Amino acid sequence: MPPWEIINEKLDKQIHSPLHTAGYFLNPKYHYSPGFRGDIKVKRGLENCITRMVADPEERAKIEIQLDDFDKRAGFLGDPVAVSLADENNPSHWWDSFGFRQSELTKLAIRILSLTCSSYGGEHNQSAFEMVR
Repeated sequence: MPPWEIINEKLDKQIHSPLHTAGYFLNPKYHYSPGFRGDIKVKRGLENCITRMVADPEERAKIEIQLDDFDKRAGFLGDPVAVSLADENNPSHWWDSFGFRQSELTKLAIRILSLTCSSYGGEHNQSAFEMVR
């Protein structure tokens, strides 16, 4: 198999993980952009992530309601300043600044968006690159 195909195969498995799709969905820069695609795979990844990260069913129910607010840009989430800063601010900072009325969703969004991607699957990346050599 050509080296780029090996690398792409390894990266595809990581990029399409529930954590990455949840990060994509909750990042206001992408969510509020015209090309945003909240298709079924993205929503399933987000739901999977919520189920894994939030143990309390009542808190999960609140998050589901608050996700609807985020989708519809309700309240401060749709404020023109919030929407304009979605491209410029760090996503975690944006949630901290504008998501205070959606406290459960904000807590989850900051937790997900603050995770580092560089170590995710690090061993898999290393082995993929070693195979290419």
